[in-house]
Amino acid sequence: MRRSIIMSSWLVLSTFFTPLAFAAPESFSELSERVEKIEEKNKRLEKEIGKQRETIDSLSPITDALGRNNLPEGDETLHLYDGESEGQDGGISALKITGFWDFGFNANIGEDEHSKSFTTGELDLFLTAEISEKVSFLTEMVFYPVAVQNRLVFEMQRVILKYSFSDLVNLQIGRMHTALGYWNHTYHHGTWLQTTVLRPEIYRFDEYDHGLLPVHSVGVEFFGTKALRPLHLEYHLGVTNGRGKTTNAADAIQNLRDDNDSKAFNFLLGLTPRLIEGLQVGGSLYLDKIPADPTNPTRVEPIDERIMGAYAVYFRHQAELLGEIFKIDHHDQTSGKDFDTIGFYLQGGYKTDEWTPYYRFDRVNFGEGDPYLTSKQIDITKHTFGLRWDLFSWNALKMEYGFARNPGDERSQFINLNSSATF
Repeated sequence: MRRSIIMSSWLVLSTFFTPLAFAAPESFSELSERVEKIEEKNKRLEKEIGKQRETIDSLSPITDALGRNNLPEGDETLHLYDGESEGQDGGISALKITGFWDFGFNANIGEDEHSKSFTTGELDLFLTAEISEKVSFLTEMVFYPVAVQNRLVFEMQRVILKYSFSDLVNLQIGRMHTALGYWNHTYHHGTWLQTTVLRPEIYRFDEYDHGLLPVHSVGVEFFGTKALRPLHLEYHLGVTNGRGKTTNAADAIQNLRDDNDSKAFNFLLGLTPRLIEGLQVGGSLYLDKIPADPTNPTRVEPIDERIMGAYAVYFRHQAELLGEIFKIDHHDQTSGKDFDTIGFYLQGGYKTDEWTPYYRFDRVNFGEGDPYLTSKQIDITKHTFGLRWDLFSWNALKMEYGFARNPGDERSQFINLNSSATF
């Protein structure tokens, strides 16, 4: 009985496993063939992908250039591609161009002369580029009118390479706007940026507009900002070429060489208190030794120059209030005399939607007999009433009426109509 049970069990098991024994070799061979086919297919795909990657790499400069030049309408950024123009962070340096231009009509009515003219204002072009995360470049090229010559003159107003180490420490080298007060490094060129048509009298340009201050400098400057609990701090510290031996346009800015070995030092400190939102205050100090003028027998020795300035501005809601004052001290080593020139302005405006009415008071009082400012010693008191209309986001129309008086009680009136734009 036991033997019959064992035999029966063996027959059942052999019947069940025999097909599997014969089927297994066939299934394993099929799987092996399938794996080999997949491996061969993968090898072919890898070769094709490698070829496509090489093709894409060879075409990427072309596609990048096409993509960067097909900018959407209204984009103000112009991208220039160069295979070797990658910055230190691996990105492509982009060149951005921004422009300003203005056109106007001026009518001057004085006791000695009358003039009414259309006038082409400045064409101001900003070119900026982010070379890397910490290095940037800026140049400002201006075509400006020279009234005496009745023509437009081209000049490179700024050429700056800037290194940004942190918010607190930045370094710029080149030709720059001197950090004097508020207006000079906030508006400067580009009439559209400022509320008024003309700059304050104390801020007239040094090289062509009978200016009093050294508003441009060539050299190096450290600057930065620091956010503190009670206020926001800003500083500028510059070492630059000083003034030329005369105030003539050719000598006003020492672009290529300094007329003496003595360098000018400039320091500005600005404070923005958190307690009064919209308020900014600051002061500046400029020190220089103006070289002697060999062609002038009264200028055989240098002149020690010290310029002290202070400003307070307030921009809050629709109101704008600006006030600045400068004191120019000259110690003439030839005569041993001291001469003080004081200039200031007060300006206020109130913006309502597209309209901004404004008023400015200018006053300049020259140090009598100053041997350096000989060609500019006409004291002036000036009132300007104006209205700015922001017709478009990129275009402003300005209308001004003003009158001025000098110590000889000579009076003059003027009307300025101006259209300024940015693009």
